[in-house]
Amino acid sequence: MSSPADLVRIPLLDKERVREILPELLSERFTPKQRHFESTGGTSGTPLLFYSRKGYSSQRELAFWHDLAGRTGYRPGDRLAVLRNDALPGKHLFVYNPRICQLILDPFKLNPGNVGRYIEAMRSYGTRFLHTYPSGATVLLKFAAEAGIDAWGILKAVLCASENVYEGQREFIEERTGARFFSFYGHSEKLVLAGECEYSTGYHSYPEYGILELVDGAGRPVTSPGIRGEIVGTGFNNPVMPLLRYRTGDFAEWAADQDCPCGRHHPIMIDVAGRWLQEMVLGRSGARISITSINMHTDAFNRVRKFQFVQKERGKLILNIMKNDDFTESDAAAIRSAILGKVKGELDLELDFVDGIPTTGRGKHRFLIQELPMEETGSR
Repeated sequence: MSSPADLVRIPLLDKERVREILPELLSERFTPKQRHFESTGGTSGTPLLFYSRKGYSSQRELAFWHDLAGRTGYRPGDRLAVLRNDALPGKHLFVYNPRICQLILDPFKLNPGNVGRYIEAMRSYGTRFLHTYPSGATVLLKFAAEAGIDAWGILKAVLCASENVYEGQREFIEERTGARFFSFYGHSEKLVLAGECEYSTGYHSYPEYGILELVDGAGRPVTSPGIRGEIVGTGFNNPVMPLLRYRTGDFAEWAADQDCPCGRHHPIMIDVAGRWLQEMVLGRSGARISITSINMHTDAFNRVRKFQFVQKERGKLILNIMKNDDFTESDAAAIRSAILGKVKGELDLELDFVDGIPTTGRGKHRFLIQELPMEETGSR
């Protein structure tokens, strides 16, 4: 191959194929001790298990993240609030880590009665940036507005990823905080990283991080604006298990104008729609917990074929599981411990072992079946 255009000669790779040939994808240059076991969040109902390079892949990822966040004025050493998927011990709502200058906020305990403590913590610790999900920022600021709590002027930017951005959210978050809403795109497999810039809401993809392609339903390259395609990535971040032309299951379009005033000559995509929807489960205290924050990057699901969450009543969650033949009671206990360890008393969990999990009319998997009224959960 002499250029990225020659990639089309390589067959596309999807999650099922990776599972089938995983040992063949491992580089012989690295020993088992140099591998780091990882898992995706499992929006398809079954997490993908893979390996990255220990002491390298995550650190390289962090360097790109710092550069990306720098487009908002963030610099390493600035105080950053994080409202994502950290479940803190006991009754702690937040904890400050001075080593990395981060205020960790527990999303599983956030409710209308304590939202003031979250806002005050950000104010008192002097955090100027918030890293969260779009749904996390929306819930935080809606609770604050309902309680008459002013969040204006605390933050310089709200950095959002991992979920689709819905109409009106950017405007609502910016109006309530006076901060820049900044969205970026990435995934656990670390193949494509893209984000907005100082001038544009288009997603600029780092060519040094990985090669971005869009393909249609037949796997043919999409090269024209206005045509939706699946995001396909060939990453440079994982020499232990390099993935070439991997279908992510996320979709986007090419921006009509690939020349941005920022001066970066990066491929630009727009209207990114990922697999993570902004679906919520309702805790017993009234907490609205994003299903994204419960996603399982753990080996507890190694012997699970497929799974799906169901909520029929407040404070209770059902997990439907299709087991592999080697699934044991220890696996069930590990799954229960991993989930309940996050939600900290907000939810009871019932495991229901099933023979099948139906897909939608379009053949897609639903990660959550939410049967509570939308006005209760705030789901989109």
